[in-house]
Amino acid sequence: MQIIQRKRRPGRPYKNKTTYLNMKGRPILKRQITDYIKYCKKGLNLSPRTIDHKRYCFNQFVRYTKCHSLQELTNSEVNRWIISLADSGSGPVAVNHCISQLIVMLRYYRDMNVELKVQIALINKQKVPDKDERMSYTRAEIEKALFYADLREKIMIILFFDTGMRLGELRNLRLQNIKKRSISFIGKGRKLGFAMMSDKTYEQLQFYIKKNKITDYIFPGKDETKPLSPQQIERSLKKVFTKAGFPEFHPHMLRHSFVMDLLLVQGLGVRQIQYLINHSKLETTEHYIDRITKDQRRELWESQRFRNGYSNRPVIRIEESKAF
Repeated sequence: MQIIQRKRRPGRPYKNKTTYLNMKGRPILKRQITDYIKYCKKGLNLSPRTIDHKRYCFNQFVRYTKCHSLQELTNSEVNRWIISLADSGSGPVAVNHCISQLIVMLRYYRDMNVELKVQIALINKQKVPDKDERMSYTRAEIEKALFYADLREKIMIILFFDTGMRLGELRNLRLQNIKKRSISFIGKGRKLGFAMMSDKTYEQLQFYIKKNKITDYIFPGKDETKPLSPQQIERSLKKVFTKAGFPEFHPHMLRHSFVMDLLLVQGLGVRQIQYLINHSKLETTEHYIDRITKDQRRELWESQRFRNGYSNRPVIRIEESKAF
């Protein structure tokens, strides 16, 4: 008889690994982290996905530190934790995420008048290598990928590219959220978002809804009362883009593609893009633009700076110098 081993749910630690809930001998630290998590859930009303990310980061913290409370935490202990975390195989981006969550929790307790030894300003993040890696696709590349997609996958891809929605926003779309070409949704941070689709996309979406007899969720799972999981959508679209010759695909790259199309093709400014992509801070939108590759930078120079023969017009007329 073959024994089928159940897969571990993503984000959940193995039973034999230390977490802030099962650690022994550190009750004060356990209470501090637990109280902070409760505050994030009830006081800040953060999403379950954000809470899971915080739990992961704090599990990494208690796994590689030996402090019994936040009051006795020192900068030397934090530095040892960062080094241990990096040595365990975590990349600089993952390490920086954990550092950010620790800093936020320390600031919370500092504002609650808890005396801390650690100097928060001296906690430094790791330097992330500047890689010239692909973060977005052009319109032609997306059209190439659509050739390998079925109807549902096509609707997902063109909605991603038309609206710039996040994966969580797209999967939770319901019939009631769509009024003609307009789409309303609850976005990151439980903020109300708004987007629009093109006429062609709207026609294809209506065809998809009628053909699949959609009554609630636009992309339902096996249980029609629930949407497809993020993992199902990512696996489905990754197969499509891999067939098209883009194996490095991730759904968030389509959001980057939306931003880069607005910037490079339509010539919109950063402030305009911020409004369309539903960012509350301009710095967040600028981060998307900072990740453009060398080829995209070259295209930006040619399409915006030196368009319409601008490079052929000299700034000043240089006359031949007279011989002395």
